[in-house]
Amino acid sequence: MIDGLGVAGWGVGGIEVEAAMLGQHGVVGKFVEFYGEGMSELSLADRATIANMSPEYGATMGFFPVDHVTLQYLQLTGRSDENIAMIESYLRANKMFVDYNEPQIDKVYSSYLELKLEEVEPCISGPKRPHDRVPLKEMKADWHACLDNKVGFKGFLTDRINNQHSPSSWGVYVVEPQLGYKLIKGGSWKCLGEYIN
Repeated sequence: MIDGLGVAGWGVGGIEVEAAMLGQHGVVGKFVEFYGEGMSELSLADRATIANMSPEYGATMGFFPVDHVTLQYLQLTGRSDENIAMIESYLRANKMFVDYNEPQIDKVYSSYLELKLEEVEPCISGPKRPHDRVPLKEMKADWHACLDNKVGFKGFLTDRINNQHSPSSWGVYVVEPQLGYKLIKGGSWKCLGEYIN
């Protein structure tokens, strides 16, 4: 159902691929199969992440066809060579094994979506919801903006420290042991309370 084309860029993992699919039309309540030449570039961990997060992108379930990456996982987890060979033989005989070096059987789906893996970029999710993500290339600017925002969602208000705004010395404050306590005293407990004892 989703044709993954191309190669994922450096730093792009399952969460970024999943986030690119958030809000895709036509996946709500569907069984989503991921296929295409780009699938061979995704690790089993990335595939598991994408499949496991199907509720986040609205699908009933997401799955990947069995290919050489799956067989490598079986070997990695201690399955015997005989069992792996039997599994591969069975799947090939029933046209359920995918070898991207061989011509593929045309599959029929109720709908098709295309995701170009090379267009997916690394992001940082949150701080509270997956769709509040920030592209990695924008993280520095976002971080500095959060320092001046009102305490709350993505706001830390650095002028609470010593009652003055001091972005030039922020690096010093970050490593200062008393930073958390100064921020808490200034009313920022909501932002840092979970991380400071």
